[in-house]
Amino acid sequence: MEHGPESGDILGTSVKRKLANLEQYFPKQDKIIYDFAKFLSERANDELVPMGFMLMAELAVYDLQKGVDGLTGEPLQRGIGGYPPAMYSVLNMYIPQIAEAIFGKEYGTNVNEIRSQIWGSVNKSAE
Repeated sequence: MEHGPESGDILGTSVKRKLANLEQYFPKQDKIIYDFAKFLSERANDELVPMGFMLMAELAVYDLQKGVDGLTGEPLQRGIGGYPPAMYSVLNMYIPQIAEAIFGKEYGTNVNEIRSQIWGSVNKSAE
């Protein structure tokens, strides 16, 4: 099987490893972005489709904001919790860029389109 930006094992490097070492693939970002990527690496698998990545990342932001692991109900032992709410909005905006850095431009674009569709429909239903 060939490896490329659209596969889980990108040039021999797993998605978990790339997220844990995001600074190599997405340089010159704030520390909170790299801490968030390390947090995502603990939740990711190497078979994530764009929708799965987007949902995993958004749920991770939610968990960090609440300080509770949504899967176990347990308080988060480590992480990047405790920031003002605006910081979690910033993390949320970086999800497509992180996806692009890990999986490639087309994947990142797909994540952004899915995110826009979901948030667009949520905003319309709130009106």
